Amino acid sequence: MKITNTFNNKIDTRSLSEMTYEYIVNHILAGALDFGDVIKIDSIAKELGISSMPVREALKRLAYEGVVEIKPRSRCLIKAPSKDSILELIEARKLIELYAVENYLKNPKPIL
Repeated sequence: MKITNTFNNKIDTRSLSEMTYEYIVNHILAGALDFGDVIKIDSIAKELGISSMPVREALKRLAYEGVVEIKPRSRCLIKAPSKDSILELIEARKLIELYAVENYLKNPKPIL
């Protein structure tokens, strides 16, 4: 027997830590969390209605990526970007823009 999905809905198969990671990143990008702000593991877990373990895993990933600094007593700080990381981003942006201009010049299209 073949089961078909008549509503064409997709089941979210991401782990809780992955969803929590995205939740925290989205809050940082939206400006709801700023550099130097404290993230309390228990508060995030309660807000999302999950245990603290997925929050810890998400924060460990963010710490590995250099976004947060984990502190004792179930909290962490959002780190300000370093001068080196800002310079790396500027260099990456220059390379992307140069690539885009070179590709455009190979096949220019009129702007309508």
